[in-house]
Amino acid sequence: MKIDFSKSILGIDGAPLLDETKQELRLSVLSINSLLSPKTPLSGEQNVKRFQLALRLNDASEVEITPEEAALIKTCATETFASPLIVGRMFEALNG
Repeated sequence: MKIDFSKSILGIDGAPLLDETKQELRLSVLSINSLLSPKTPLSGEQNVKRFQLALRLNDASEVEITPEEAALIKTCATETFASPLIVGRMFEALNG
C-alpha cells in the first residue's frame, strides 16, 4: 500500500497540529520517532528492520509499505504516544 507520509496530523477540529517550533506535525516524523524509540530491548535484526523502515520514511513523501510494516508502525505508535488523537490519526492514515 502506498501511504503519503508527508501528511499533516490534524487536531479534532481538522486543523493541523503544530510542534514546539510551530511546524506542522507530519505522519513521517511521528512514525520515525515511534520506530526509533523502542520501549523494550530489541534484537539486532529488529533494530535494523526498524532503522531501515525509518530511513525509507525519511527519504520520500509517498512510500510503498507492506501491511506488516503498517502494523509495526501502529504497534510502535501505540507504545510511544499516550494521546488517543495522535494514535487515532496515525491509524487512519496507515489504514490507507
